[in-house]
Amino acid sequence: MAIGDIYEIDLEDPAAVPNRLSDLTGTTVKALSGGWSRTLVITGEGAGIGLTHAVHQLSGLEGQLAQVAFGGSHMLALTCSGQVYALGDGTQGQLGHGSMTTCSKPKLLTQLVGKAVVQVACGSAHSLALTQHGDVYAWGRGFEGQLGLGAEEVALCPRFVKTLPACVAVAAGGSHSAALSATGEVFCWGEALCGQVGTGRLSRRREPSLVQTPPIKSIACGCAPPPLCPPPTSPPCLGLQCRHVCPLRRPPLLDAATRAAQVPAHRGALRRG
Repeated sequence: MAIGDIYEIDLEDPAAVPNRLSDLTGTTVKALSGGWSRTLVITGEGAGIGLTHAVHQLSGLEGQLAQVAFGGSHMLALTCSGQVYALGDGTQGQLGHGSMTTCSKPKLLTQLVGKAVVQVACGSAHSLALTQHGDVYAWGRGFEGQLGLGAEEVALCPRFVKTLPACVAVAAGGSHSAALSATGEVFCWGEALCGQVGTGRLSRRREPSLVQTPPIKSIACGCAPPPLCPPPTSPPCLGLQCRHVCPLRRPPLLDAATRAAQVPAHRGALRRG
């Protein structure tokens, strides 16, 4: 394997041998996006190349892409200038445009203009956005508590999750969410039927709850139940990476340590809207 090459594994191949994607040889890759059976490569020039599905809907953002997040049937695109575009199914408010209509082309999320968004995440039917000031916004379906807004069941526009501290990363699972604070603490909320929010109970959490873990450097959420009996020496089964367990770092766009250094001590004075 060479540095910079991209490999894929065919799950139908019994050998499960990684195969290099020769079509991308020589392409500078800035980020990889995957989820809900879709995979996308974002090049150094800000273009999106779909590995599993055509992404012609993003052609209008060619040369501007910094990150793409896939939901169950919707998509968020983050540009290099910090603007967020949403498209796809909007019947549960997951596009954030103030209605439940579907959108076939990327539409600017006007309520996040000026917020300097640095990361987006999609669940099955909800969405999250993180700003450079450490603020987290949520919208879409919230019946299982995945918005972190208390009793809010549906949010048609981005809503500030006020119970979180300054954060440096967010993640969204099928019906749950997680955020990583600037101090390495992890907060989870939403559906907990399989224990995915890490509180020790199987009851839903409608507001962010602190997960008891060692200092964490990155987070991720999935849709399948976590392992039932992990080895005693393994890290928590929440898609968390501990600083003393995994030395790997995220790409610059999602580098939590860099964001932690950039989060102001007094967010309230810098928050807009």
